[in-house]
Amino acid sequence: MTASSPKAREDVIIVAGWLARIPWWALLLAWSAINFWQAAQLELINDEAYYWMFSRFPDWGYFDHPPMVAWWIILGSWAGGELGVRLASLIFWTLGGWLFVQLAQPAPATAAVLWYALLPLSSFSSFLALPDAPLCFFTLAFLYALERYLRENTLLSGTAVAVAAAGLLYSKYHGLLIIGTAVLANLQWVRTRRFWACALFGLVLFMPHLYWQWSHGWVSVTYHIFERGRDYQVDWLRVAKFIGNQLVLPGILLGPWAWTQFAKTPANTPFERTLKAIVLVTVGFFFLSVFRTKVYWNWTNAAYLVLAVFLLRRNVHPLMGKVPETLMGISLVLLIMFRVFAALPISGLPIAGFTAKTHGWKVWTESLMKDYPECRWTANSYYVASKLSFYSGVTVPSLNIRSRPNQFDLWELEQPYLEQEVCHLDDQQLFPGVALLTPEGRTLTLVKGNSVGTLRKMKTPF
Repeated sequence: MTASSPKAREDVIIVAGWLARIPWWALLLAWSAINFWQAAQLELINDEAYYWMFSRFPDWGYFDHPPMVAWWIILGSWAGGELGVRLASLIFWTLGGWLFVQLAQPAPATAAVLWYALLPLSSFSSFLALPDAPLCFFTLAFLYALERYLRENTLLSGTAVAVAAAGLLYSKYHGLLIIGTAVLANLQWVRTRRFWACALFGLVLFMPHLYWQWSHGWVSVTYHIFERGRDYQVDWLRVAKFIGNQLVLPGILLGPWAWTQFAKTPANTPFERTLKAIVLVTVGFFFLSVFRTKVYWNWTNAAYLVLAVFLLRRNVHPLMGKVPETLMGISLVLLIMFRVFAALPISGLPIAGFTAKTHGWKVWTESLMKDYPECRWTANSYYVASKLSFYSGVTVPSLNIRSRPNQFDLWELEQPYLEQEVCHLDDQQLFPGVALLTPEGRTLTLVKGNSVGTLRKMKTPF
């Protein structure tokens, strides 16, 4: 049964209000049009510029992430500018919406599209070039293939699962939680040759990245597991923020209702039991992690795509009653307001911190290059170096002096400047120089007259 079948249309007819009269595909395309508009309005956020740098040096892996985000940026590079960087994210978000609708049956397709647009992971990955964008798409592709494998148990459906699983792992290492939980929830697979054949195929697909990790000393594994943000102290405020985020991530104001419905709705099929397990294991894993390290809000986002799919398949959706429908309506208004304000470079807005990251960098870079035309530039921040590179067209190395390690350490782009004088943008106030204010209000120090080698030898701040 497809989303446009008589049964699906009958479901849509019962949806209350004016939304019932809007075809699901029209809603999806309308939201996609908003995404294209927003992607064209905003300059690159810090991490997007960094991932754009990834795309300039295609590889099977990078210090922080697997390579899928770079490959997606390369796919859209022909379009140029910020829109080109984000083009693949825009297209695959729409394709992901179709997968979401298919997975959501028998719930009304209109409700599925609205919830898909409302989920924070889905909403932000719809117009930004971040690793969460391919994670969102391949999570849905994996679930779509998995449902058919559980139902058909054929070599073809198993191969589709393997391909989607490889896509998940190439997108973000968090995909391992989804894949591992799916296997643990269906341990009967391990007794079949078909499972091992498909698992081996998936491993072969992922082998280039494993080889890259091996040839680079497993740098990503070492960083993420043993180095990143480890304080090993319980911070109860951090724990409280994590719990608060989990109440918002299923759909802003809709979150508490979604969690309540999830808790009291039983899983009736192996696929539904797998969906429940993925949600609980993912959120539980990062809840335990928050006691020893900082957990970013987007790390559990994929779990809420799965949570929404589970409830929708059980025909539990936000348009089934006045309270959830009202909560969804208010949440959509809040989200639309954020999206509109994000496109406006107006100081004093509640989201001024976000708009400062997406406006003014092009003009600031042009002004910097005009004021100091003689400079060979280096920076001490991966995102400052990346933004300068994108908006100037000149490759700017990041030295990472007393900063966290990142992909620039592997590239060593500063090697030609070891004995040449450079203009260095210092974000640590380690050296004397001219103070410069970035568009987001951060002070950088322009340090002139030193080579990269000299800067690295200066151990003591002035």
